[in-house]
Amino acid sequence: MKSVAKESLNNDFSDSEMQGSLLKSWINLVKRGKKGTFSESSFSDKKMEKPGFIRKESKLSKIAKYFLAIGLEKSAQIMAELDDSDIILITREITKIKYITPGDKKRIIQEFEELVRSEKKYFKIDDKFTYEVLNKSLSKAKAKEIYKKVTGIDPFLPFDYLSFVENEQLWALIKDENIKTLLIIYNYLTKEQKKYVFSMFEKDIKKKFIKELAKPRRLNIDMVEIISNRLKSRFEMQGRLKTEKLDGSKILVDILSYMDAEDEKNLLTSIDMKALDPLKDSEIREKIFDINIILRITDNDMHNILREFTDNDIAVIIKDKSNEIRDKILFNVSRRRKDSILEEESFLKKVKKKDIKLMTTSFVDYIKNLTLKGELVIYRKNEEFV
Repeated sequence: MKSVAKESLNNDFSDSEMQGSLLKSWINLVKRGKKGTFSESSFSDKKMEKPGFIRKESKLSKIAKYFLAIGLEKSAQIMAELDDSDIILITREITKIKYITPGDKKRIIQEFEELVRSEKKYFKIDDKFTYEVLNKSLSKAKAKEIYKKVTGIDPFLPFDYLSFVENEQLWALIKDENIKTLLIIYNYLTKEQKKYVFSMFEKDIKKKFIKELAKPRRLNIDMVEIISNRLKSRFEMQGRLKTEKLDGSKILVDILSYMDAEDEKNLLTSIDMKALDPLKDSEIREKIFDINIILRITDNDMHNILREFTDNDIAVIIKDKSNEIRDKILFNVSRRRKDSILEEESFLKKVKKKDIKLMTTSFVDYIKNLTLKGELVIYRKNEEFV
């Protein structure tokens, strides 16, 4: 039995599930109020009979120190196997421990796993370690919830406020930082934020950044906290303003709609958008004369325009249009013709989008030509129909 236990100890303790299972058993003993020592369990090796750490402390304290002794990564793997209630018990105990000496650490690992790790310096324990163990084992929200339940305080999360910031605002916030500071911030960004920030660097900065990123480094948590708090202050001063992606061409079209025809023409000529961006020029001119132009035409003119198109043409034009456009057109035909157009539309269920677009463009071009000839007036948005 002794040899089986020892073999299991050596072979299976590297498995986080087995370790988690063993720790669960010990926690259950603690919950039931039993005060047995290792010598009362199947782990009754002579090595365990020495007075010292294992004999003098409670099982829960041993478990907590074991987590601290084996390090963050392994602790996180084992903790992932435990129940929330067990995690709370262990976390409470971890928060009571301020540091462990190399001697304690060595003894703990020997008695729990029979593995020896030596350290030359004291292994400092603070609230950040406690939270990081939880954070690596559980989701961020769950880790924060349990930590707060145990300690009564919110854990320090470097740059957590940046996770809700849109890319444009993030860049405005950090663009003037030096490379070393950017490297620290970069570690705490989401994958999408990292891609965006890197894309915003100048070519020479990208080269320097990659070189620095490739170097192994240890982050000083105190320095991280200073930078995080400084950036947070700047962020709060800036205000949590959600950046909006503006459609410049749409805004320009809206401005033009309030100008008279002559001023509109002069403005477009002076800007010479075609020379700057031919595609944008075409887009703007299309938006100036799109189907919405009919909303700025008098009902009498609209009635006359519709007489030049067949019922089928109009049925195609109003297909998939907004209620405002449909109402404008159908209001300016007779009741009998309206019924005929709607009947035609009901047979157009399988009409192709490109056919609808073609007919709509033809309709808008007809209106545009009338305007250019001076035969039709397009009213501005700040004008009222007479």
